[in-house]
Amino acid sequence: MSGIELVLHEDDFDGEQKADLASSIAQVGELEDMADLARVIRADIERIRRGRAARIAGDRGPVANGGIMSYSRWNIAAAMELDPSDAAGLLVELLAEPEYVSDAASAMARDYVRAPALHGSSALNYEQMWAARESNLSHSPVDARRDRFAAALKAQATVLIEKSGEGKPVAGLLELVRALAIVGGERAAVATLDILALKGHRDEYCLLEAAEYTLMAGVALPAKTVFAFIDSFFAQTGDWLSDSKRHLLSRTLVLLPFVDDPVAGIARMRDVLGTSRLHGSEWREPVVALGHSRSDAAIDLLVELASDDSIFTQCQDCIVNALGTLDTPRSRELLLGFLDATVPDNAPTRKWHREEVLVERLTDVARRRPEVATRLLGLCRSDVSEFSRHLLSRVMARLDTPEALAANLSLIDDARPLAVPRGLWDQLRNTFLAREVYENDPNTFTVRSQASNETRARLFGMAIGDDPKCQRSALVLLGQIEIWRLEDGKPADEPRHPDLTSGRPWPPT
Repeated sequence: MSGIELVLHEDDFDGEQKADLASSIAQVGELEDMADLARVIRADIERIRRGRAARIAGDRGPVANGGIMSYSRWNIAAAMELDPSDAAGLLVELLAEPEYVSDAASAMARDYVRAPALHGSSALNYEQMWAARESNLSHSPVDARRDRFAAALKAQATVLIEKSGEGKPVAGLLELVRALAIVGGERAAVATLDILALKGHRDEYCLLEAAEYTLMAGVALPAKTVFAFIDSFFAQTGDWLSDSKRHLLSRTLVLLPFVDDPVAGIARMRDVLGTSRLHGSEWREPVVALGHSRSDAAIDLLVELASDDSIFTQCQDCIVNALGTLDTPRSRELLLGFLDATVPDNAPTRKWHREEVLVERLTDVARRRPEVATRLLGLCRSDVSEFSRHLLSRVMARLDTPEALAANLSLIDDARPLAVPRGLWDQLRNTFLAREVYENDPNTFTVRSQASNETRARLFGMAIGDDPKCQRSALVLLGQIEIWRLEDGKPADEPRHPDLTSGRPWPPT
């Protein structure tokens, strides 16, 4: 008797011996051994069915207790390892077996997972989603294996829907539709959405993942389907939400800006905001989704979210990034409102923990939009708050243009607590001292002096000029440049006097 026959005739009530045999075949077997591996899997299915039947009959012996155990994932993994190509036919057959349908569907989807990036996360790839919507293609048109899987998943889903009663999904249906959304994409959207619309589901996370993958295929989810899911969610949870339920609600809200009626979807997000069901940090992912929604309706809700102290404290970087991603005239105006007190809905007095993000977004917008750059240069020459002055100085340093340097110098004010803002110090250091990468190591550099005679002349003019608010600090900066020259050397093309044509002595008396 062969080893396979021996194992199949053993009283392997919990299926462990069969699983070990399947793993051994996968590791040392040949391609033609797939038929034997299929026999082992069929025997395992019969074992589970006998055990469950015995348990229903009231038996609590080894047969009934062993039927609880399942090695379906282990056995399917063995088939995929032995021959992924030949295992495709076996996976299609196993979709019809309730004991193996979930793991067979997951195995079909394994090679086609694109987003969400992590299991249990709603980190959607929004650029990919919009590209899929614009092209209406979810994958390459020539992929026979994928098309075969999609057709099998869709057919089995239809069978399970027909078996379901009163719209309640049967076991394995939600796992199957998740795989269908991944594998079938836009081509299987109709079948996927029909299943998502079913009521009475129990695995909300599985259903939510299927909706996310359908969204990633470029399909605009029906608003009524997502609304029904939220209504069902609140009906089940009541007024109190556990941490896991709040996380589930946060992930569900991410879908709303991308339904077929985004204005209605965003309005529904506002309704949830009014219920105070989510804590401040739990709005981070919905805020990111609003930024990628490409909808003007998102801006009003972002303003409301920013007006909530708890949400703004926890999500200020997400709110700023969302406004920068929207990149509409109004969103750009709101970004400027963090610096310009004359802009409606401006919030410059808020306490900032992530000012670096605001500096980056303002710099990005200024580089893309000349009118924004002009506006920021004008603000540097106006009377702004200390916070706005600090941020403007950092933005000018990032822009690093002659115009930006001139605007940054205009921010010098000896009457302020910090006469020379931090951004100007950084910009001058980069202007007069160049960093050069050492031996191709990006973390190691050498410092080399470089000339900027025009900047020295401008500072000298400020030091001897008639404007008292900048004389002292301009002289201090000129002195700092001299210190840098003592430490790192003086460029050959830099004259000793900052501006010899002025007729004034250097150093000034």
